Amino acid sequence: MNGKKGQVFSGDAVIAIVVLVLAIIGFLIFSQRTGDERATSSLVEENSVLADVLSAQQTGGDVPIIGERLDEARIRQLHALDYQSLKRELGMKSDFCIHFTDTNGNLVPIAGVWFLGSPDINVSVGTFLFTCNGTLLGASSGGVLTQPECNDQGDNDADLSIDYPADRQCATVVDGSEAT
Repeated sequence: MNGKKGQVFSGDAVIAIVVLVLAIIGFLIFSQRTGDERATSSLVEENSVLADVLSAQQTGGDVPIIGERLDEARIRQLHALDYQSLKRELGMKSDFCIHFTDTNGNLVPIAGVWFLGSPDINVSVGTFLFTCNGTLLGASSGGVLTQPECNDQGDNDADLSIDYPADRQCATVVDGSEAT
């Protein structure tokens, strides 16, 4: 043995590895942020297109919203389509759910239609959580999801009528009490 000691780590190599790792992390963070911005921009653009398609702002065509009036027959036609056909009809690429509310934020059915869109999307309206196909999942109270009395499959007021529409005390499935 000649007595020479070899250098195990080179300071330059360590610095180069640290710089490379930081560059990769920076690239990943930048590319993720850019992807999120593109996705957000795409959704904003689709929302604008959807508003034009649904309203009289588009030229020609059979639109369900004309000014402040709704064409109930057109809403029923759109509701009768399967989801993929509805997406094509409205020119949408992303999943969506359309619902109408009044000025107080209450859901308003149009021609018996509460929602148009993907049955896989959940929608919060006030304290209530629905699927886009109109199934009431429950009401949120303090972070706990519960069913309103008018949709809990029980005869809460002992009048032998269960839930909306059978119980005349229930105006909708979201009524919290069968007794009023």
